[in-house]
Amino acid sequence: EPPVKYCLDVNGKNYEINEGESLKLSGTLIDPIIKISAGPFRQFQLGGVAFLYPRTFSFLTDMKDPNCKIWTLSGENLTIIYALHSHDFTIDKYVSDLTKKLGANNSKSTPFTIEAQGSKYLGVKVAATIKNSVVTLSIVRLTSVEQTKLLVLIDSPDDSGQGSQEYRDCLALLQTSLTCNLAQSGVQSIPIDGASKGVHVQARPNP
Repeated sequence: EPPVKYCLDVNGKNYEINEGESLKLSGTLIDPIIKISAGPFRQFQLGGVAFLYPRTFSFLTDMKDPNCKIWTLSGENLTIIYALHSHDFTIDKYVSDLTKKLGANNSKSTPFTIEAQGSKYLGVKVAATIKNSVVTLSIVRLTSVEQTKLLVLIDSPDDSGQGSQEYRDCLALLQTSLTCNLAQSGVQSIPIDGASKGVHVQARPNP
């Protein structure tokens, strides 16, 4: 699990330190006033892909399938999944497999992207009604030559149909913190001033 970053205040001077790290302070401290507080975010960082997420989210890994490794970050309403496939795996394939499992026949397509650090990452948004509850999956594909990296946001929208507050906050956080080192990850992105076409798929159960 990524470490928590703490802010250490010593006599009004702030120091940032990660959980488990040591900090050496120079000089002599006489009757110091010390305050420590946990930062609001952790940084997920793997294979050239990095982004911030809320510190309070749980962290799980699933390495059982050698062809698909999964990291899961979960809050109250939102779950973030980072999936690393050992082979080429398209979003169309992901959505097709998902809608088959849901037994959905009807679909509607609209664009979906994440804009971050000067690039647009094209994706798919799947909205499914399960037992009278709506669940959405917002997916972007970060692709390298030999592997496929998928970032998935699974959300339970509010009664108005809008994304939960947790979803909106994390999407805004991704837009300012998501970075992809092309040399390490082989990520394909489109500059913000380029064309963008995404797909939105809405799945409904059979009547």
